[in-house]
Amino acid sequence: MNTKFIASYEPQGTTPDLRLVSGSVRAIHASELLIRVVATGICHTDLIFATWPADQIPYPKVLGHEGAGVVVEAGSGVTKARPGDFVLLSFHNCEDCHDCKEGHPSFCSKFVEINYGGEDATYTTEGTDLRGNFFGQSSFAELAVVKETSVVNVTNIIKSEEELKLFAPLGCGFQTGAATVENVARANEKDRVAVIGLGGVGLVSIMTAKMQACKTIIGIDRVPERLELAKALGATHVINTSDENIDMKEEIQRVTDGRGSSITIDTTGHMGLIKAGLEATSNRGQLIFIGVPPLDAMMDLHLVTFMQTGKVIRGTIEGDAIPAEYLPRMVQWYREGKLPINKLISYYKVILPKDPSSAASDDLDSPNDACVEPGLSVECGPESPSMCFDALWDQPEIDFPTERLVQGPADNREKEPEIFDMVLNQRKDSEFSIISENSRVHRTESKPASSSDATMSGQSHIIYSYYSFLDLDISGLLPDDINYLEAQGCFRVPTPEALDEFVQEYFLHVHPALPLLDEAWFWAIYTRSVRGRSNLSLFVFQAMLFTACSFLPFSTIRSLGFASVRNARNTYYRRSKLLFDLCSERNLVSSAQGALLLSYNGTMKDQKRTNSIWLSTAIHLAQAAGADQFHTSSNPSLTSVNELKRLWWCCIVRDRILPLGMRRQLHITSLDVAHTNYLPTEKDFWREIDGSRVYAPQTKRTLVRLFITLCELTVPLTDVIKIVYPTGRLTDIHSPVVHDAQKGRESLQSCEAGLEAWFERATIQFPTPAGILTREGSLVLYTNLLYIYYHAACFALYQHKAFIISQEQAKATSELQQTKSKIEDAALGITENLKELIQLRLERFLPISIAAYIAVPLVLHILDVRLAKRPLQIAQKQGKLNVYVETMKAMQKLYDGVDDVWTFIRTAIDYTTIQDAENETSSQNGFCIDAVGCLGLKSQLITDKEYANNWGNVLVMEPVLYFRLSRTIDHSLALGRYSEDSTLGLAAPRSARLPSPRLFTIDMGSPEHTVDDTACEHHQASVDNGDRVSEAGQEQFPLVPQMLEDIDEFVTYDFGIEDLQTQVDFERSKLETGSLV
Repeated sequence: MNTKFIASYEPQGTTPDLRLVSGSVRAIHASELLIRVVATGICHTDLIFATWPADQIPYPKVLGHEGAGVVVEAGSGVTKARPGDFVLLSFHNCEDCHDCKEGHPSFCSKFVEINYGGEDATYTTEGTDLRGNFFGQSSFAELAVVKETSVVNVTNIIKSEEELKLFAPLGCGFQTGAATVENVARANEKDRVAVIGLGGVGLVSIMTAKMQACKTIIGIDRVPERLELAKALGATHVINTSDENIDMKEEIQRVTDGRGSSITIDTTGHMGLIKAGLEATSNRGQLIFIGVPPLDAMMDLHLVTFMQTGKVIRGTIEGDAIPAEYLPRMVQWYREGKLPINKLISYYKVILPKDPSSAASDDLDSPNDACVEPGLSVECGPESPSMCFDALWDQPEIDFPTERLVQGPADNREKEPEIFDMVLNQRKDSEFSIISENSRVHRTESKPASSSDATMSGQSHIIYSYYSFLDLDISGLLPDDINYLEAQGCFRVPTPEALDEFVQEYFLHVHPALPLLDEAWFWAIYTRSVRGRSNLSLFVFQAMLFTACSFLPFSTIRSLGFASVRNARNTYYRRSKLLFDLCSERNLVSSAQGALLLSYNGTMKDQKRTNSIWLSTAIHLAQAAGADQFHTSSNPSLTSVNELKRLWWCCIVRDRILPLGMRRQLHITSLDVAHTNYLPTEKDFWREIDGSRVYAPQTKRTLVRLFITLCELTVPLTDVIKIVYPTGRLTDIHSPVVHDAQKGRESLQSCEAGLEAWFERATIQFPTPAGILTREGSLVLYTNLLYIYYHAACFALYQHKAFIISQEQAKATSELQQTKSKIEDAALGITENLKELIQLRLERFLPISIAAYIAVPLVLHILDVRLAKRPLQIAQKQGKLNVYVETMKAMQKLYDGVDDVWTFIRTAIDYTTIQDAENETSSQNGFCIDAVGCLGLKSQLITDKEYANNWGNVLVMEPVLYFRLSRTIDHSLALGRYSEDSTLGLAAPRSARLPSPRLFTIDMGSPEHTVDDTACEHHQASVDNGDRVSEAGQEQFPLVPQMLEDIDEFVTYDFGIEDLQTQVDFERSKLETGSLV
């Protein structure tokens, strides 16, 4: 029978290789059932076995052991369930050994063999057999062959298939947490219970201890949100282990009158915490560990002392529960309000065209999991610690876990007392260590001291010549020029401590998207103590500082003397520009590299298109250096060819991303992709894959592959931009493409085919949502960025197509409807990509270009909220709008150009909306379309008096209104100033305008508000009020009101950012995610 499943292939390193594939499942045996899986939890155990040694359990295989589903078929010998029954899935047991017969199936003598090993050839894909029956179920599949012993029939106690999804994690994680307290510890009202690790298992243990009326219940974790949730769920005390001044043993004894905990439950499997938990346990108390320690973990005990204390150490599996009895009891506890597992589960949707699989868990977690139902409205927030797959199959939507799992080499985990920053890779030949999952640089040795060190202590910047890796040729400068550059700070760079942070942030957050330099080469020159022959231009380095400072902690920004991130960006930009203007580089490559980095300046001050000017300059300099001919070069130096190839492809990438977002024409109009060595390959980056100081090799390799995939995307983008923005202006009604319909359609079809072909290839290697397959925040970020560019290209192409169709009266109705659907799909793609970043708190790492990419979708979602008729509609649409609102807010704190984009949005909405209620032909929250409009098109799909309840229907019913709004934004971005589309008859009657949005009142003359920079903390970028007023369209409009104040008006419902965040404790100043859970 054909089906889909998540196949676990042998990993090349420590990262699971999980792929969503199609194939077939074998016929069931007499004692088996075929289950249609509706939801499945993700447990720590799944991730352990996704990286298990292949010589012990072969690959490929299908994992998953917390399924919930509906019986499709039952074997002839099955008595527990029949087709159509609702079932929960748990572990498998033999039913024949002594422990099974005695009622302890989790201690089955064959437990390891039949649960971990599974069976051969349960699934097949492309001629390859895959192992199944993991825990008797392998529920990471659309259809699962399940052993009868793994099935718990809950048909009589579950109300619906929708409700069934909620209980998927009961089969392992939640059962373990509850049964450990009740069955193993046998907790009662006299007990003092301490739970180490407040993931899903730990929090269920807290709830169960409360049900048992335990005297003292202590929750231990380092995540504040989880500690707060633990208190809400029944903990009488909490201990935050992130405070280095807190001793866990002393704190437990303090809250237990010096006695210690009578029951200590460890859910982490971390040996340091297990040992600390044993010490904190009272005499005659018991330590129970649920989390799985490293396979080679050992514990030394002083036996006489241990005997004298009377303590008990116990390990347990599945809480020694009988699932068929225990799971229904947990469902009943939930109904009685005693076990509110819904508070542990976050619900949200993400798009998954191809492979799903991973998630992240938190620092003190164990087998923690849960389930998710797309689109269900639930109260949950960042403290929710559990997740699972759901709706993987018929719809491309899944839910995934968001907990972080502490992982790392076992020896490191045992020796290191601070478990939250695991050393993943210590380079013996280097002064740097790779730290934590975000692989941030940590300096373990300082640079050689110099005589000037003493004078630097009170300075934030020092002369560049202090650093041996920097060069500047000032031989051609006049003394006055040198003095001027010095007075402007152009020769000064941050002191070593701050400079290390700049460099780290550059290679973490800028370099992956624009790898101009060979990172391995940079670290080689950066760490040397003497000046060498190969150095970096000061101009390039100042430009690097300009791009990197957006990602620095605000404490560092402030220590350098800047009031805000934007103030720092402006300062480093000015210094770079002055060096470029006055110190003309003899090295054309360096000049081009620096100019390309300065194209990240998105400001439109004085109505200048600064970013495009720098891009054009960089391309001309690169051509002068011969970079465009790198593939035909006879230069024997591979290093030189590689440098030119990097430069030219970075130019190409910027020349696609910037014009697509800013609606401008290309500078590089043709690509020689037919040439063998033209496209970048992994070989071009081989040195820096192993030579990166900020990313582990496997992560770096994946980032390189993402960049290569982005380069491949530039090929179809070339055709899209040529068609949609051929001259840097939008197609108008007089354009030849509008009148030559046949030629226009052929070009559009070719573009569509090119984009679709690229997307099919890309999603095989990089499925979405990215968080399913990786725990690295950087990979999640750049994967989503990649697909934002793709969806934006589709959006622009189909919007262009819709404009052309709207001119063809006879064919407009049905074809416009079809094109509308494609535009909506593209907009949804952008929304889902942004949503995942917001959920993982990665939106602050987005580049400035995203403000332009989301401008029109943001406007359309504002319109959507206005047009919604019913409260539920409003809530759903508001949720999508909030995604864009939060993205704009995050970027506004970092980039000047965001204010300009917001000005365009406000003014466009003002123009195309009716402010007078008397002119509004409305009915509740909808409005009646009765105007023909300037293009002379009136759709025949919808009657005159039907309501347009979303922006897509506005496109179909009144294209003139839609295009007036969208094309005004497009024109303004293209020109760098507010500009309305004069080709659409802007003197249209007011009846052809939209009703004004209820959430938005234009007040262009209101006084400017302020933001208190001192309120910004380490993880927040400050707002630079002095630089925030846009001068775009300054003659037409007064000062722009504070954008953050304006944009908050849109978030007026209880569907705010809390519902978009996951429970992962991401530091906003760091790009990191945990591993899968």
